[in-house]
Amino acid sequence: MITRVSNREKYTMIDQTVTYDLKLSAKALGILTKLLSLPDNWDFN
Repeated sequence: MITRVSNREKYTMIDQTVTYDLKLSAKALGILTKLLSLPDNWDFN
């Protein structure tokens, strides 16, 4: 589940269950973190 809140700070909070998932490589975790940090209106394709 992704919950977005508006704030003035430039940080991204990610649930720890994602960071401890052994099925995700470090590269995949980095890509996921980058994608989750982008604004809602950002288009990814």
